Amino acid sequence: MDMINDEAKSSAQPAPTRTTVACTPQLGRAARDRLMKRSAEWELRGALARRPVLLQHELAPIAQVLKPETQRPQLEGNDLFDPEPTIETSIERYIQWAVKQRMETERKANDDKLAQLEAVVTRQTSMVERVRWEIREVSHRVEDHRRAIEELRREIREVFDRVEDHHIDIEGLGMAMDRQKETSDRHIKSIVELQMEAPMGGGGGGAKPHILSNQSGPHMP
Repeated sequence: MDMINDEAKSSAQPAPTRTTVACTPQLGRAARDRLMKRSAEWELRGALARRPVLLQHELAPIAQVLKPETQRPQLEGNDLFDPEPTIETSIERYIQWAVKQRMETERKANDDKLAQLEAVVTRQTSMVERVRWEIREVSHRVEDHRRAIEELRREIREVFDRVEDHHIDIEGLGMAMDRQKETSDRHIKSIVELQMEAPMGGGGGGAKPHILSNQSGPHMP
């Protein structure tokens, strides 16, 4: 019992095991309260060790009950627990740590999403540039086809012009042939008339017709 009183009065380090508080009349009220508080702190340590990830909304009500609003401890350092922490300090530190972990997790998730979006934007940009390049290529080919069509139309017009010229030449040749035929007919008619007007030779059978009488035209009797 004296060892318990000495433990309660001193500020020595708490044992790493659960402290059992015996409610005996010999134990002073202040010492008993300190031992109960230390036992509760070790219970909290064990709970936190068994469940390292606690949500903020699970710890905030506990902190509000155990710690007055006007007495908010100033937290310093990076250690989660001090050698002699209070329940309020431990819960406040754990809340800050849990919030920081949650913020880091959300930041990392947001960074991953941002990287994915940047990759998607990069791929979409590459696709857009590819489509633009294909459109330019198609435009160049269309322009080449348009020039080829214009050249073909020009050649077709030239062919039509030559055909028209040949047609005119053919018509002129036909007219010339008609005039030549008329001239030939007049000559043949003149020759036939001359043969008919020529005197017949005497003796022995009649005179033979002129050789031209075998050509087109009336035969001499």
